[in-house]
Amino acid sequence: MDTNDTSSNKDTSKRPTQHTHTIDDNFHNARLDRFLKHHYPELSHCHIHKMCRNKDIRVNNQRTSFNAHLQKGDSLRIYIIPQPTRAEKRSPQRKISPPTKEDLAFVKKHTLFENDHVIAINKPTGLPTQDGTNVQTFLLQILERTQGTPLHIVHRLDKETSGIILFAKTRSAAQILAKSFHDKEIQKEYVAIVNGKLPHRTGTIKQSLHAGDSQGPLRPAETSYHQIHTEKQRDITLSKVLLQPITGRKHQIRLHLRHMKTPVLGDEKYGNWATNEKAVRYGVKKRLFLHAWKMTLPKAIKSALQVKEDLEAPVPESFNLF
Repeated sequence: MDTNDTSSNKDTSKRPTQHTHTIDDNFHNARLDRFLKHHYPELSHCHIHKMCRNKDIRVNNQRTSFNAHLQKGDSLRIYIIPQPTRAEKRSPQRKISPPTKEDLAFVKKHTLFENDHVIAINKPTGLPTQDGTNVQTFLLQILERTQGTPLHIVHRLDKETSGIILFAKTRSAAQILAKSFHDKEIQKEYVAIVNGKLPHRTGTIKQSLHAGDSQGPLRPAETSYHQIHTEKQRDITLSKVLLQPITGRKHQIRLHLRHMKTPVLGDEKYGNWATNEKAVRYGVKKRLFLHAWKMTLPKAIKSALQVKEDLEAPVPESFNLF
């Protein structure tokens, strides 16, 4: 059963419209994005992803992800905001304010690399990459004010995770990087302080995780690690670990370390609350001890984007607990 509804008899060309569907045998176990492309071919994949992030698509009244698998009998509710016309796309969609002194100082301090194609930033912990609920200031906003032009997000870094994040300045650079990230050609390496000790000095964590949010289907996930050092601080055992995600699931490193019973120190979502509080009392800085320290680009990408070296972000001094 499919129904459509609009909230007014006035012009609704730019107003969201509500659509509801009940999934039948024809789309049992189909991916959500494929169902939407079948029924709404005008929706781009980018628009579908954004609708999921903005909770404009709900399955059984729950937030969902674009690659969730639908089941027979599921209730699907969609709020569609009409996409801009080609003429509207060619015109400015939003005004970019002039940079503040604080913006300029921030970018000068945290820029790791910049040329005509990309800009790499050493993002501090606690700063969101992009806009969201209850977000006042975010990295993309600061960078666009200093650049004076829109930038392209090609990958993400959690708000509480610090380290390297790369933005594209042009559409062609964004396409190159997006494909390279999708094809796992770009390697990202992290350093973490964890509560406890991993079972081996070097190993691989293989534990399936839900795609997108916890409602999504389970997907294979894999993270390799190398334990550098373990030391007991009073009554807390801490280890410094290098990690490389092989797959790219949401919160993958944090969830995998929790699965190993060695959660990231300072992780308020997946960590050990008692240990986190105790560490702060012992003088440890209150933060998530996860830092994206290195990004290795393949030669072809370096050549195309004129990047000479792999990107590295210095590990924060707060990690020096040993």
